[in-house]
Amino acid sequence: MLELRVGRPAEPAFLRRLQQGRVPRRVFLRWLGQKRHLLEADLALGGRLLLLGPQPHRLVWVNLLAFMVEELDWLAGLELPREPLFPSLRRHLSLQEDAYASGVVALWARKQVFFQPWNSLVPEGMPDWAFEAYLRWTGPEVKALLHDLGGLVLELLPELPSGALEAALEQALALEEGLGAAASKKA
Repeated sequence: MLELRVGRPAEPAFLRRLQQGRVPRRVFLRWLGQKRHLLEADLALGGRLLLLGPQPHRLVWVNLLAFMVEELDWLAGLELPREPLFPSLRRHLSLQEDAYASGVVALWARKQVFFQPWNSLVPEGMPDWAFEAYLRWTGPEVKALLHDLGGLVLELLPELPSGALEAALEQALALEEGLGAAASKKA
């Protein structure tokens, strides 16, 4: 499986504050509301990649799409604020990839940067209302999906330009940092 290696800390500041109990519930819900927008865009991208990808890749996409639909169902059950996209998310989504290999890398990077830091959190001190997200995002299903996406990326490496993985990871990390900062500012 590919591992996250970027020049900046891989754990977004928002998650550090959440673990320390320094993120109010309303800010967490605003952040989740923006994550819902991103998840909807990732679902659309995953659907395109399912259609573009070779037959052996399709089971990975079906599993990821099913997981994303389950996540959207869970988010729909929460009382998330309905807000427009934060500007940082709007800019990021305007950069959606059309080529299969670059789309795979973009989606892998977003999922890697989002889920991997949750696995390094210690839930002690985390508010109860955030603990459910912790349990959802650190389970074996998530790890299996990241493994499978990493396998696709490894298979596609020869098709990618030099530095593509690092650039995608940096872009995904910048997005995560921006969403956490924006959710905190508007509260």
